[in-house]
Amino acid sequence: MLLQGCAELGVVPELGVMDLGFVNNAAILRDAGLLPERPWFLLELDSPGYGFGSLVAPATITNYDALAAALRSQFPVAT
Repeated sequence: MLLQGCAELGVVPELGVMDLGFVNNAAILRDAGLLPERPWFLLELDSPGYGFGSLVAPATITNYDALAAALRSQFPVAT
């Protein structure tokens, strides 16, 4: 698996978070031992230049704050 290879090589993957489901998926990966102790996340909301649609949360302050809060609650030491 890719994340196992990253761990073996000391590579910290950057996980893109586009909605709350991505936070849940990251928690599952963490619980399976597949994420580093200090994971790295990128909050990615919709953007006409980089992707938008039903699978990406609309770019609003409210959505950003909700995603950031969910990540902080699940991953308090993450970057």
